[in-house]
Amino acid sequence: MIYCLEQYTLVEWDITQTWRRACQDTSSNVLVFKTLLRAISEMIQFLKLHFNQDLIYLAGHSWASVPALLFAKKNPEMIKAYMGIGQIVDYLEGENMAYDFIISCASRKTDLKSLKKIESLGRPPYKNKKSSYLKWQALNQWGGITYQKSIGQMQMKRQGVRSLLLSKAGAIIDSYSESDKNASIERTLSSIHFPEQINAIEVPLYFCCGRYDYVTPSALVEKYQEQLIAPHKQITWFEKSAHYLYLEEKEAFTHFCLSVLNRELNSESLGHSPDDL
Repeated sequence: MIYCLEQYTLVEWDITQTWRRACQDTSSNVLVFKTLLRAISEMIQFLKLHFNQDLIYLAGHSWASVPALLFAKKNPEMIKAYMGIGQIVDYLEGENMAYDFIISCASRKTDLKSLKKIESLGRPPYKNKKSSYLKWQALNQWGGITYQKSIGQMQMKRQGVRSLLLSKAGAIIDSYSESDKNASIERTLSSIHFPEQINAIEVPLYFCCGRYDYVTPSALVEKYQEQLIAPHKQITWFEKSAHYLYLEEKEAFTHFCLSVLNRELNSESLGHSPDDL
């Protein structure tokens, strides 16, 4: 989906279906990611030709942040900068941090029913979709997915309706059945340990972190950002958000995007690196 805004053109692409098809074609994580990177490359080449524009800023949210960061590492010449939103750093470590967060919240609130339920699942990773779904429910209950429930959950419902209208089949798919389809994606994510796999990147790097995000725990992003080598790197905190920060703090997120664009464009026109500004 393409949005022509006043300051820039925003292109939204859900990579999930491409990812699922790639997983169906091969059990090799390496080949799956090669397919995803090729798809991103084709999309960027199309946009450059369609808009006659070389300035492409790549952003990835949540699962999509994995192939997006891999692409930025392998193809720095094709993009101007990379923005990681709810960046996955180490999938399995993040899953275990989410589990600990749920245990901590349930214990602190003396919610013995919730505590018993999550403890019965044991630690991730889970081999069945029911356990993954129950952990996701618990994480949502304690604000690790959306912090501002009145805003975040309302926006998530709207997003779900929009996805329904755009779907080819036009069928309602509940979260439980989705978790079954996403098992193959989670298998590939389990191979991601970015601190060991990517220690330098050749484009400016921007991370957006929801303060209460436990889908992709922000503490992991902060630690990873400190060790990464890049021409410019920046972490921006969204203090009233969890994982869906662009929904919970829309104005702040828009301001962030514009500030990145302005910074990079100014450095381009002045012939400086972003860190010189």
